[in-house]
Amino acid sequence: MRTFFYLFALCLVFNSCQSGGDSTEAAGEESTPATEEKAAAADTGNKKYTLTPFSPSQAYPDAMIMGMTYQDGRFDFDVKGEAYQLGAQTPDAGQKSCANSAKGQHIHLIVDDQPYAAKYEASFEHDVADGDHYILAFLSRSYHESIKTNAASRVRKVTVANKSIAEETTVEGTPLLFYSRPKGTYKGKANTDKVMLDFFVYNATLGDDVMV
Repeated sequence: MRTFFYLFALCLVFNSCQSGGDSTEAAGEESTPATEEKAAAADTGNKKYTLTPFSPSQAYPDAMIMGMTYQDGRFDFDVKGEAYQLGAQTPDAGQKSCANSAKGQHIHLIVDDQPYAAKYEASFEHDVADGDHYILAFLSRSYHESIKTNAASRVRKVTVANKSIAEETTVEGTPLLFYSRPKGTYKGKANTDKVMLDFFVYNATLGDDVMV
Protein backbone atom coordinates (compact mmCIF):
# COMPACT_ATOMS: atom_id res chain seq x y z
CA MET A 1 0.00 0.00 0.00
CA ARG A 2 3.01 2.30 0.40
CA THR A 3 3.68 2.60 -3.32
CA PHE A 4 2.04 3.74 -6.52
CA PHE A 5 -1.41 4.48 -5.18
CA TYR A 6 -0.29 7.17 -2.75
CA LEU A 7 -0.33 9.66 -5.59
CA PHE A 8 -4.08 9.33 -5.70
CA ALA A 9 -4.87 9.38 -1.99
CA LEU A 10 -6.13 12.95 -2.06
CA CYS A 11 -8.02 12.42 -5.34
CA LEU A 12 -5.95 13.81 -8.16
CA VAL A 13 -7.01 15.09 -11.55
CA PHE A 14 -5.21 14.97 -14.85
CA ASN A 15 -5.51 16.94 -18.07
CA SER A 16 -6.22 14.71 -21.04
CA CYS A 17 -6.07 15.85 -24.66
CA GLN A 18 -8.63 13.77 -26.50
CA SER A 19 -11.03 14.13 -29.42
CA GLY A 20 -14.30 16.02 -29.00
CA GLY A 21 -17.71 14.51 -28.35
CA ASP A 22 -20.35 14.10 -25.68
CA SER A 23 -19.80 12.64 -22.24
CA THR A 24 -21.21 9.25 -21.35
CA GLU A 25 -22.54 7.94 -18.03
CA ALA A 26 -18.98 7.42 -16.90
CA ALA A 27 -18.29 11.12 -16.78
CA GLY A 28 -20.89 11.52 -14.08
CA GLU A 29 -24.27 10.02 -15.06
CA GLU A 30 -25.54 13.53 -15.77
CA SER A 31 -22.52 15.81 -15.83
CA THR A 32 -22.31 19.56 -15.65
CA PRO A 33 -19.72 21.62 -17.60
CA ALA A 34 -16.31 21.89 -16.01
CA THR A 35 -14.32 25.07 -15.73
CA GLU A 36 -10.65 25.07 -16.72
CA GLU A 37 -7.49 25.49 -14.69
CA LYS A 38 -4.12 26.11 -16.33
CA ALA A 39 -1.27 23.81 -15.40
CA ALA A 40 2.04 22.85 -16.95
CA ALA A 41 1.73 19.60 -18.89
CA ALA A 42 4.22 16.73 -19.02
CA ASP A 43 4.62 14.87 -22.32
CA THR A 44 3.65 11.18 -22.23
CA GLY A 45 3.72 9.88 -25.77
CA ASN A 46 1.09 11.54 -27.94
CA LYS A 47 -0.92 12.84 -24.98
CA LYS A 48 -0.24 15.34 -22.24
CA TYR A 49 -1.18 14.84 -18.61
CA THR A 50 -0.75 16.88 -15.48
CA LEU A 51 -1.38 15.49 -12.00
CA THR A 52 -2.99 18.15 -9.84
CA PRO A 53 -4.20 17.72 -6.24
CA PHE A 54 -7.77 18.66 -5.41
CA SER A 55 -8.46 21.71 -3.38
CA PRO A 56 -9.89 20.74 0.05
CA SER A 57 -13.36 19.30 -0.48
CA GLN A 58 -16.59 19.96 1.36
CA ALA A 59 -16.23 18.05 4.63
CA TYR A 60 -19.01 15.99 6.17
CA PRO A 61 -17.57 14.92 9.54
CA ASP A 62 -20.88 13.58 10.86
CA ALA A 63 -21.95 11.72 7.69
CA MET A 64 -22.52 8.07 8.55
CA ILE A 65 -23.80 4.78 7.23
CA MET A 66 -25.35 3.35 10.37
CA GLY A 67 -26.58 0.13 8.82
CA MET A 68 -26.77 -1.91 5.60
CA THR A 69 -29.05 -4.85 4.80
CA TYR A 70 -29.66 -6.89 1.65
CA GLN A 71 -32.91 -8.84 1.56
CA ASP A 72 -34.91 -10.18 -1.40
CA GLY A 73 -32.69 -8.36 -3.88
CA ARG A 74 -33.00 -5.00 -2.14
CA PHE A 75 -30.41 -2.94 -0.28
CA ASP A 76 -31.47 -0.72 2.59
CA PHE A 77 -29.05 1.80 4.09
CA ASP A 78 -29.41 3.87 7.23
CA VAL A 79 -27.70 7.16 6.31
CA LYS A 80 -27.25 9.87 8.94
CA GLY A 81 -25.74 13.36 9.01
CA GLU A 82 -26.79 16.93 9.69
CA ALA A 83 -25.36 18.40 6.49
CA TYR A 84 -25.07 15.38 4.19
CA GLN A 85 -28.15 14.49 2.16
CA LEU A 86 -28.51 11.98 -0.65
CA GLY A 87 -29.61 13.72 -3.85
CA ALA A 88 -28.29 17.13 -2.83
CA GLN A 89 -25.62 19.00 -4.77
CA THR A 90 -22.31 19.28 -2.93
CA PRO A 91 -21.79 23.04 -2.37
CA ASP A 92 -18.29 23.17 -3.86
CA ALA A 93 -19.11 21.13 -6.98
CA GLY A 94 -18.67 24.14 -9.27
CA GLN A 95 -15.13 24.69 -8.01
CA LYS A 96 -13.87 21.17 -8.69
CA SER A 97 -13.59 21.36 -12.47
CA CYS A 98 -14.55 17.72 -12.94
CA ALA A 99 -17.63 15.69 -13.86
CA ASN A 100 -20.54 16.29 -11.51
CA SER A 101 -23.78 14.33 -11.25
CA ALA A 102 -26.91 16.37 -11.79
CA LYS A 103 -28.67 13.87 -9.51
CA GLY A 104 -26.55 14.97 -6.56
CA GLN A 105 -24.83 13.11 -3.75
CA HIS A 106 -25.12 9.37 -3.67
CA ILE A 107 -23.89 6.01 -2.43
CA HIS A 108 -21.13 4.23 -4.33
CA LEU A 109 -21.82 0.51 -4.12
CA ILE A 110 -18.94 -1.78 -5.10
CA VAL A 111 -19.27 -5.57 -5.18
CA ASP A 112 -15.92 -7.37 -5.43
CA ASP A 113 -13.91 -5.86 -8.31
CA GLN A 114 -16.90 -4.64 -10.31
CA PRO A 115 -17.41 -0.96 -11.30
CA TYR A 116 -19.40 0.94 -8.73
CA ALA A 117 -23.14 1.52 -8.97
CA ALA A 118 -24.29 5.05 -8.07
CA LYS A 119 -27.40 5.00 -5.87
CA TYR A 120 -29.21 8.23 -5.05
CA GLU A 121 -31.64 6.81 -2.51
CA ALA A 122 -31.05 4.80 0.65
CA SER A 123 -33.24 1.90 -0.51
CA PHE A 124 -32.91 0.29 -3.95
CA GLU A 125 -32.99 -3.00 -5.83
CA HIS A 126 -29.66 -4.45 -6.95
CA ASP A 127 -28.76 -7.91 -8.18
CA VAL A 128 -25.97 -9.68 -6.32
CA ALA A 129 -25.23 -13.24 -7.42
CA ASP A 130 -25.38 -16.06 -4.90
CA GLY A 131 -21.98 -16.80 -3.37
CA ASP A 132 -19.26 -15.08 -1.39
CA HIS A 133 -18.53 -11.40 -1.99
CA TYR A 134 -16.75 -8.36 -0.64
CA ILE A 135 -19.09 -5.38 -0.51
CA LEU A 136 -18.06 -1.75 -0.05
CA ALA A 137 -20.52 1.10 0.20
CA PHE A 138 -19.43 4.68 0.84
CA LEU A 139 -21.07 8.07 0.79
CA SER A 140 -20.05 10.21 -2.16
CA ARG A 141 -20.12 13.88 -2.99
CA SER A 142 -22.06 14.85 -6.11
CA TYR A 143 -18.79 14.95 -8.11
CA HIS A 144 -18.11 11.33 -7.09
CA GLU A 145 -15.33 11.88 -4.55
CA SER A 146 -15.65 9.45 -1.65
CA ILE A 147 -16.01 10.65 1.93
CA LYS A 148 -12.99 8.84 3.33
CA THR A 149 -14.05 8.13 6.89
CA ASN A 150 -14.86 4.82 8.51
CA ALA A 151 -18.25 6.15 9.62
CA ALA A 152 -19.27 7.08 6.05
CA SER A 153 -18.48 3.62 4.71
CA ARG A 154 -19.45 -0.01 5.14
CA VAL A 155 -17.15 -2.92 4.26
CA ARG A 156 -18.37 -6.46 4.68
CA LYS A 157 -17.57 -9.97 3.50
CA VAL A 158 -20.90 -11.66 2.84
CA THR A 159 -22.46 -14.86 1.61
CA VAL A 160 -25.52 -14.24 -0.55
CA ALA A 161 -28.21 -16.88 -1.03
CA ASN A 162 -31.56 -16.38 -2.72
CA LYS A 163 -30.92 -12.63 -3.17
CA SER A 164 -30.33 -12.09 0.55
CA ILE A 165 -27.31 -11.93 2.85
CA ALA A 166 -27.15 -15.28 4.61
CA GLU A 167 -23.86 -14.65 6.43
CA GLU A 168 -21.97 -11.43 7.11
CA THR A 169 -18.62 -10.69 8.74
CA THR A 170 -16.56 -7.56 9.25
CA VAL A 171 -13.26 -7.39 7.41
CA GLU A 172 -10.45 -6.78 9.84
CA GLY A 173 -6.69 -7.03 9.39
CA THR A 174 -6.62 -7.56 5.62
CA PRO A 175 -5.54 -4.47 3.62
CA LEU A 176 -8.02 -3.75 0.84
CA LEU A 177 -8.10 -1.18 -1.95
CA PHE A 178 -11.31 -0.53 -3.89
CA TYR A 179 -11.09 1.40 -7.15
CA SER A 180 -13.84 3.94 -7.84
CA ARG A 181 -13.08 6.68 -10.43
CA PRO A 182 -12.68 7.24 -13.34
CA LYS A 183 -15.34 4.95 -14.75
CA GLY A 184 -16.24 4.23 -18.37
CA THR A 185 -15.63 6.56 -21.33
CA TYR A 186 -14.94 10.29 -21.25
CA LYS A 187 -15.44 12.42 -24.37
CA GLY A 188 -15.38 16.12 -25.11
CA LYS A 189 -13.12 18.85 -23.82
CA ALA A 190 -15.27 19.78 -20.81
CA ASN A 191 -15.19 16.21 -19.54
CA THR A 192 -11.62 15.22 -20.45
CA ASP A 193 -9.78 18.33 -19.26
CA LYS A 194 -10.31 17.31 -15.64
CA VAL A 195 -10.74 13.64 -14.72
CA MET A 196 -10.82 12.63 -11.09
CA LEU A 197 -8.92 9.60 -9.80
CA ASP A 198 -10.40 8.20 -6.60
CA PHE A 199 -10.17 4.98 -4.62
CA PHE A 200 -10.95 3.75 -1.12
CA VAL A 201 -8.34 2.21 1.19
CA TYR A 202 -9.41 -0.05 4.05
CA ASN A 203 -7.27 -1.54 6.83
CA ALA A 204 -4.16 0.27 5.62
CA THR A 205 -2.34 3.58 5.90
CA LEU A 206 -0.64 5.00 2.85
CA GLY A 207 2.99 6.02 3.34
CA ASP A 208 4.95 9.05 2.24
CA ASP A 209 7.07 7.30 -0.39
CA VAL A 210 5.84 7.52 -3.98
CA MET A 211 6.61 5.34 -6.97
CA VAL A 212 5.45 6.33 -10.47
